[in-house]
Amino acid sequence: MDNAQRFLNAFAMIEKQLKQISGVARYSRFYQLLNQASRTSKLVRKYEMELQEYADLRNAIVHQRSDEGHIIAIPIDEVVAEIEELARKICEPPKISAHFLKPVKICDPQTEIREAVKIMETMGSSKLPVYAQGGFHALLTMEMIARWTLHQSRAEKPLTGCVSDCLYFKDKKERVLFLPRTADVTEAQDLFEESLHRGVSISAILITESGKAHQKPIGIITVADLPLLYELEK
Repeated sequence: MDNAQRFLNAFAMIEKQLKQISGVARYSRFYQLLNQASRTSKLVRKYEMELQEYADLRNAIVHQRSDEGHIIAIPIDEVVAEIEELARKICEPPKISAHFLKPVKICDPQTEIREAVKIMETMGSSKLPVYAQGGFHALLTMEMIARWTLHQSRAEKPLTGCVSDCLYFKDKKERVLFLPRTADVTEAQDLFEESLHRGVSISAILITESGKAHQKPIGIITVADLPLLYELEK
């Protein structure tokens, strides 16, 4: 297979993926398709300029032919390798399930604080999902426990209690969001970035089977995982 055909194959893969992202069923010019897809996909927006340039080259390959009908615009090896790599990134973005699925322990509001701390220690985590009545209730953090401990000490009250006592000290600006196991890393990035723009902090993204709050977590992503999220996109 020559370079022209390899280039066109990779371009066709990208075009097909853009249709899926934008939800366009009918025929659309590539530039229109790209514009629509970039509105909903951070990954497409990131490579929008490169995709426009590749579209120009695609047109040159398809339309510039010799009198005998032979293609006369042949992309060099470097360009072919670049568009094939871009096709891989857009069509097969890394999934969060490949990197962030792990056993996640939970507790309920009536769990003793000492027990909750032990669970955090076994998980090697400063965050613990709290479930009640068959669904997600809150996210207990070591910061909440520290605030509760300080409050109890100042009031000269005993340092015994249950998780529900600590939840009173949660930060009202912090949120817990959910993603299904099928989500890719750019979706997780988008949630962090969009929350930041709204002035809201994400304590964690809980991964469940289909992204529903009533489902038990099968993975967790926190701010500490951001470097890995962006590294995976490269």
